[in-house]
Amino acid sequence: MKNIKRISAALLLVFALIVTALPFSTPASAATLVYSKESNSGTRHVVCTTLEGTSADDYYTGNYTYDKLDDLSGDALFNALQELMTETHTYLSKYDDCHYEADKVDCEENNGKVTLIYTSYQATMEQWNGWNREHVWPKSLGGGDDKDKTGGADMHHIRPSDKGVNSSRGNKKYGNSNSGKEKYGTDPAVGILGGTYNSTYFEPNDNVKGDVARICLYVYVRWNSEWGADDLTKVFESVEVLLEWCALDPVDTWEMGRNEVIGEIQGNRNVFIDYPELAWLMLGYDIPEGMTTPSGKASAGDPSCKHTSTEIRNKSDATCGKDGYSGDKYCKDCNAKLSTGIKMSATGQHDYDTWETVGDKQVSTCTVCGKAGERPAPECAHSETEITFAYDPTCGVEGYTGDTRCKECGTVITEGTPIPPTGDHKNTERRGAVAPTCRTDGTEGDLYCTDCGYRISLGTIILATGEHFLVEGEVISEPTKDKDGLRMDKCANCDHVEGVVLPKTGSDNTAVIIIIAVAAAVVLVAIVVTVIVVKRKKAK
Repeated sequence: MKNIKRISAALLLVFALIVTALPFSTPASAATLVYSKESNSGTRHVVCTTLEGTSADDYYTGNYTYDKLDDLSGDALFNALQELMTETHTYLSKYDDCHYEADKVDCEENNGKVTLIYTSYQATMEQWNGWNREHVWPKSLGGGDDKDKTGGADMHHIRPSDKGVNSSRGNKKYGNSNSGKEKYGTDPAVGILGGTYNSTYFEPNDNVKGDVARICLYVYVRWNSEWGADDLTKVFESVEVLLEWCALDPVDTWEMGRNEVIGEIQGNRNVFIDYPELAWLMLGYDIPEGMTTPSGKASAGDPSCKHTSTEIRNKSDATCGKDGYSGDKYCKDCNAKLSTGIKMSATGQHDYDTWETVGDKQVSTCTVCGKAGERPAPECAHSETEITFAYDPTCGVEGYTGDTRCKECGTVITEGTPIPPTGDHKNTERRGAVAPTCRTDGTEGDLYCTDCGYRISLGTIILATGEHFLVEGEVISEPTKDKDGLRMDKCANCDHVEGVVLPKTGSDNTAVIIIIAVAAAVVLVAIVVTVIVVKRKKAK
C-alpha cells in the first residue's frame, strides 16, 4: 500500500510540473519585477506601473501612508513629505559616493555600467574622464557647493552626465528652448543628442524630462532653504512646465530601481518617484486625467470610455546617432494611456553635406550628429581653378598668396606661399594724450600703429601753462550799498586761490537830490518869468 501511495505522489508531482510548463501559464514578462537593493535592476524607458517588488510598503507607514498623505495639500503636504524624507535620511552621502557608487546606482539591469543622464548612454567606470557628476539643481542656483552631507552630495540629486552636454547645460534653467541649438554628446556619448538650449533655457530630450522634474521636486522638498533650494522657479521656467514634464515622461522601472538602491544606502526614498501625483496636490494643481504612475492612484481615464479614438504621442524618429521612439498610444477622448511604445535604435546612416577633397580622399561632417566621414576622392581634370585663402600682409603680420584650388572637386593643386610683413606702419594714432594744466605738464600722446600695435614714437611733452582756470568759489562777505564784498575763487587744476572784489550795491544820494531840486527851481522860475512877460504884452 505504501508503494502505491509513493507512486501516486510521484505521478502527481510529475503532472504538476507538466501543467506549470503548459502555454496557459502566466508569461514571465508579465511577472512583477523584484528590484535589487544592491544594483539597479530596472530598464530605461520601460514605464513603471506598479509599486510591487519595491520597499515602498515598508517605507510609507504610520502617518505617512498614501491615504493620509493624499488627504493633505499645500504646505501641510510639503511639511509632511519633508519630515518623512529627512527623518529617514540616515546616511548623509559624500560627494565621492556619487562617483564610486555610480556603477551600482546608475547601472541598468545590473550590468555594472553607468547610465548618463540626458543621453542615456551606457558608459563604464573606466570612462570617468569623459563623464562627470551633474548637479541637476545647479550649485550656483542652490547651496553653492557640493560639500559632503549636503544637498550638493545627495545621491538622489546627483546624476552622471556626458561632460560636453553637462557643459552646455551649465547653470541654465530647465525650460522650453524653442528649437534652440542641439547639443550632442562628446566623449564617451559621441553623436548622441542630449537636448537643445538657448541663452536662457536647457531642454532635455522628452524621455528625460520627467527624471529632472522629479529630482528637482525632491531637492526642493528635502533640502529647501537648508541648501538654498527654496524656489522651484530658480531651476525651472515655471512650475507649470515642471509638472508638464513630470506627466509627459512617466516613471520608468530604471528610476524605480535607482530609488530602491539609494533608499538602501541613504535610508530615504524620492517620494515623487513612488507617488508623482503628490506634486500636483502639494503645488495646488489638479492631477491630470490619465496620468500613469507607479502607484496607480492617479486617474486612469474614464472607465466607461470605449477608446475608439486614439493617437500616438511622444514619438520621435531615429537618426544616425540618436535612438527613436515609436510613441505611446493614448485615448483622445479620456486621455488614458493604452500602450507603451518601444525604443528604435539609431540608424547609423549619416547625413553628410559638402565634401572637401584632401589629397586622395574627401572629408565631410554629418549635419545631424557631427561625426567626421571620409571617402575616396573622384578623379578630376582640374580644368577650372581659383585662388582661395589669399590675404595681404600688414606691417607686422605676414600675408599669403593663396592656394590654387580646383573649383569642381576642391582639391588644392598648388599651395600658396607666405608674404613677409611690410614693416610700413601706414595707419597710426595717438594714445595716452594728456592736456597740460597750470602746474602739470601734458603730453601729445605716443604714436602707435593701429594695424600691429607697435609703438612708433614717444609723445612730446607739453609744458604747464602757468595760467589758472578759476572756478567761482565761496563768498566770504556779501556786498552792501556802502561796502564791497569778497569771493574766493579756486583753480580747478591746483590749490591756487584768488580773491575777487564784489562791488557794493549802492552810494549816498544827497547830491543827486540837490541837483534835482535846483533843476526844479530853475524850471519854476522860467515858468514864472514867462507868465509875467506874456501878461505885460497883453497890457500894452
